[in-house]
Amino acid sequence: MSLRHSARVAIRRLRTADYSDQARDRLASAVTDAREADGYQSRPAFARAANISLRVLAAVENAEPTVGEKTLRAIGRTLSNWTPDTPRTVLEGGPIPPLPDAPPPREPERTEDEVIAAIRRSAPKAIQDDLIKEYLFRREQYRRDHPDISAAEG
Repeated sequence: MSLRHSARVAIRRLRTADYSDQARDRLASAVTDAREADGYQSRPAFARAANISLRVLAAVENAEPTVGEKTLRAIGRTLSNWTPDTPRTVLEGGPIPPLPDAPPPREPERTEDEVIAAIRRSAPKAIQDDLIKEYLFRREQYRRDHPDISAAEG
């Protein structure tokens, strides 16, 4: 059988399963280091920023052979000094981008007291109590529904 020059060859999509344990370990370390250097000390915060599930981020950082191209490209888009193609480069033994010198500034989460004070300063007096009750109810509901995120964020 001969191959003609005009023949199309299907390009296989990027999957961690197609790489060695050592290549996946290298990517896992690079992603974890870059995530933490970017100021994402918890996985849930980075997973939200990258618009991926916490489970697939854990799979990448645990060097599991179950991760596909969409996830890897999302991670590459989210990390500083990375591009959507960087995970493939790292898996193939190419250079790992340098870590940023300092994490980008993140707006600190407001405490419950700060939110209540802001409501008292800015909302009309007639609805302040209702707004505070609604805020406290929704915050508690969020904590119940997202125990993994709430615990990671303190």
